Amino acid sequence: MKYLIFTFSILGLFSCSDTPGHIGGNPKNQQYATFKFSEKASVINKNDPYNWCNANYGEAVMVSADPKNFSRRLFLLRDKPCRVAVDYSHQTASFILKNSGDHIEIFTSDNLPTCLSNKANFQISPERTSFLYNNKMNINIEIQLQELPNGLQIALTLPPDSGHGLTVLPCETCN
Repeated sequence: MKYLIFTFSILGLFSCSDTPGHIGGNPKNQQYATFKFSEKASVINKNDPYNWCNANYGEAVMVSADPKNFSRRLFLLRDKPCRVAVDYSHQTASFILKNSGDHIEIFTSDNLPTCLSNKANFQISPERTSFLYNNKMNINIEIQLQELPNGLQIALTLPPDSGHGLTVLPCETCN
C-alpha cells in the first residue's frame, strides 16, 4: 500500500508541472518572415507543367493541435509548396503556401483559377505575419507564421467547436 501511495505522489507531482513555454500560445515571428500574394501568372491549361492543380501531391503533412488552444492547428512548412484545404460541410477553402526565402507566397485563384479559392476572400494583416480567409459563408480562418529553429511553422486557427477538416499536402513535383 505504501508503494502505491508513493507512486501516486510522484505521478501527481509530474501531472501538476507546467507545459514548456515554447509549446502552444501565440505564435512568434522573430526573424520577420512575411506572407505575400504570389505574382506568378495565371495558369489554366491543364497540360501546363506549372499547373499545380493536377500535380503529384505526396503524403499528408503531420498536423497537430495546439495544447493551449484546441482550435489552432500547427504544421511545419516544407521546402516544397504545400496545398492547404480547409473543409466544412460541402465547402472547401484551398490555397497553396510556398516558402520563398523571406516570404511565404500565397497562391490563390489569381494563379490557379481552376482549383484554388478566390483571392477576394483573403486579407493579409498590415504586419504581413498572418492572413485571414473568409468566404462570407461558413469558412473563416486565421493563418499565422511562427519561426522555429528547424523551420517555419504555420498556425491555422479554426472557429471553436466548428467541425472543420484540414488537409495539408506537399507538392512533390512543383518547382
